[in-house]
Order: sequence, then structure tokens, then C-alpha cells
Amino acid sequence: MTQNALADAAQVQPTAIAQWESGRRVPQVDTVRALADALRLEPVDLLDVDPNHDPTLQELRASQGLSQAQAAETAGLPRTTYSMIERGENVTLSPADASAIAGALGVSEQAVKAGHARSRARYLQRRPPANGGRRTPRPS
Repeated sequence: MTQNALADAAQVQPTAIAQWESGRRVPQVDTVRALADALRLEPVDLLDVDPNHDPTLQELRASQGLSQAQAAETAGLPRTTYSMIERGENVTLSPADASAIAGALGVSEQAVKAGHARSRARYLQRRPPANGGRRTPRPS
């Protein structure tokens, strides 16, 4: 398929296709869905996801070709809440939220829980706990 044909099918500019192919830019996740549809692929086929690890929540969402706003709306969650869960900022994931996100992403609750655990681990790598994870002694 030529760049022009792909651009027409995905309803994007041919210059965007050239920039994505050269690695100068990266398409938005909703554009990944359009590209995948034009190429008769699944969005996950266009993503760089490590098959040796559970995907993060972000990777699960992107593999469905959904933006955060779309996933949050489909799950019935406020976007800020969904975003915090996806980034791993929330220590725990409620069963209700896990179920809602699983439904929105079309995956199992177990996949969402594993994705949250991976997202949480990445979050903690970027932001280690205060005091190196040691508890601060309480005054007596």
C-alpha cells in the first residue's frame, strides 16, 4: 500500500504517514485505530508491546485503539480517576473499577489487575517512596 493510499484510507495527511514511518513522529492512539483498520490489522499489531511481560493498562488501552477519554467514558469513570489508575498512582484497584475497565477494554479483570500491577511498578520506579521506603518513626 502506498503512503497516499494509506493516508486516504486512514483519513490523515500523507506527510503524517511519512513522519510516522521515519520515526520523527508517533500517531495518536485513535489514529492507530484508523491505521489498523485501513491495514486490516488489530491496533496491537502496530504497537511496540513486550510479549514477555504483562502489558500495562496504557498498553491494554492502546491495543484497543482507545484514548484515555474514550476508555474512561466507556468504563463510566471520571477521566482523572481513570488516568490515575492507568498511571499506577492508585495503590489499590477496586473490584468495581477493575470490572468497569475490563469491560471498557474488552479484556478480563485478571488482565486489568495484572496491567495495574505493572503500571504501579513502573510508577514506583519513576517515583520512589519518600525516605527510601522506610517508615518514619512516630514520636513517643
